[in-house]
Amino acid sequence: MARILIVDDDAFLLRFAESYLRKKGFEVECCRSTAEAWSEFGPRPDAYQLALVDATLGEESDQPGSSKTLARRIWDLNPSVAVLFWSGYPFDVESIEAPAGAALGFLQKPFTPAGLVESVVRLLGRASDSSQSQARG
Repeated sequence: MARILIVDDDAFLLRFAESYLRKKGFEVECCRSTAEAWSEFGPRPDAYQLALVDATLGEESDQPGSSKTLARRIWDLNPSVAVLFWSGYPFDVESIEAPAGAALGFLQKPFTPAGLVESVVRLLGRASDSSQSQARG
């Protein structure tokens, strides 16, 4: 099953998402900041298939430590990692400068456990399809 990196400063949401995704068979690592996430991801970029990131981390879109900067750094090391942003606030996923073919999505809070799993599975499927297309191309 896929390995997921979850990044959010809300401890309750981290525990909820981690617990539910583990019950569905995913391997999960949780981080409370983008710095912690980078420390986890950077040394082993091939260990993860999806990053689930709070879109409002860092608030300023291009500040060090922002969610958008984290996504770009992840893709710099491994462009096949799917990135699913989540937030309770409006978020323009089209504003993300993603590599060609990158699997990118947005999940609006609040969401149901089933909605979380559906979004993760759908995005992982798109990432897999993109990786296979690139390998053939």
